[in-house]
Amino acid sequence: MAISVQTIATSCAMPSWWAIGFPMAALANAALKYAESHASAPLWVIAILLLAALNVALAVLTVKTVRNALNGKLFA
Repeated sequence: MAISVQTIATSCAMPSWWAIGFPMAALANAALKYAESHASAPLWVIAILLLAALNVALAVLTVKTVRNALNGKLFA
């Protein structure tokens, strides 16, 4: 079963999508702590990329949630 990018893009603003934020934040935090303790450049790159992905995901969720709230579609 494949989920298309279109399906994810249109359903991304549902409140349930906010549940992805915590695991992504935990992963980014763990990667940053691991990179700090092992002082390796490749680990820092991975940790920063995970942090950037988290920021992008949260920004998209915020914008889509606010847009749906203003349009009256958030709890419809």
